[in-house]
Amino acid sequence: DFNKEATVSIQSGSGEIPFKSVLPLILAHPETKELISPIKSGSGSIFVTSVNFKGPLLIPGKWIYDIKGHTKALDLTTNPDHEEIKNLAFEYHLYRRQASKSDKPTPERLFLKRISADIASLSESLPSVDKKYRESIRVPFKFENGYFETNEHSSRLSGDIKFFEGPKLKIELKIKPKIESDGKNIKEFDLKKITLIDSDVSN
Repeated sequence: DFNKEATVSIQSGSGEIPFKSVLPLILAHPETKELISPIKSGSGSIFVTSVNFKGPLLIPGKWIYDIKGHTKALDLTTNPDHEEIKNLAFEYHLYRRQASKSDKPTPERLFLKRISADIASLSESLPSVDKKYRESIRVPFKFENGYFETNEHSSRLSGDIKFFEGPKLKIELKIKPKIESDGKNIKEFDLKKITLIDSDVSN
């Protein structure tokens, strides 16, 4: 039997992890499951540049870690019969650190930069977004130059949306969790900035 306070410490260099092999582990933990929900399957690779991990083996709430790396050609979907997110690539930095005046770690932070992806559909991949907003976004499109970060209370996403025809949009969104009166968890999107880039118009 493991003692609950048995501590594990890991320091590792670079490596490659097939997304299919790590997905069951991601879905097994509520925090990471919520992060990628409702993705059910995918392919591609996650590359790890460095890992520093320490904490009680059986008490995830006390883990501290710092993980850096990037992804390459991830294809993600909620249904194997539908193409939704293809060629997803980004650099990531995920960490939770020891608080200076507490024995508890700081809230987890996630930073993604240089995000790019081909978006074929949003109908099923964003169920927590109101249907009228999902259906108002014209697909397919390419997402480029993306940046995403999370903090304890909200998230921020920015980047360029490039349609196959028409202008390009630069957007900046603030994303906050919200619980509706029926108990359903949704994401509340606050559009902080939008810029239309066209050969003739820029506002």
